[in-house]
Amino acid sequence: MRDRYYAIVHPLSAVVVHSKSRARKLIAVTWLVPLILASPYLYCRSYTFTIYSRYGVASRQICADRFDDLGHFRRGFFLMLFVVVYLVPMALIGLTCFRIAVTLHRPTTHDNAAPIAQQRENNKRKVI
Repeated sequence: MRDRYYAIVHPLSAVVVHSKSRARKLIAVTWLVPLILASPYLYCRSYTFTIYSRYGVASRQICADRFDDLGHFRRGFFLMLFVVVYLVPMALIGLTCFRIAVTLHRPTTHDNAAPIAQQRENNKRKVI
């Protein structure tokens, strides 16, 4: 998200922000967050699910979370999933889009800016 902001608002300095160490950190976070979020499911067990009706009994072995046995853990876990997987990314995307919109809608002033040819002339090296 931040790279989009830099690419739009600061296109020339966007390359400076990207580096190998930053890419490695993003890849590590991309792998670690799902690992942490999925870890409670390692403790899930299978159990027998039986349906009784007037036509007979159907019984199957199914795998499902047994978070109900842990009290309020299920509600807290799914609330944490909602916040981490939905609200935080949505807030970051909204904030980034808002900052980009504010930057793009900011009025630009060309009165004090030197003409391009004069800027190029000032940037040239003077050779004696």
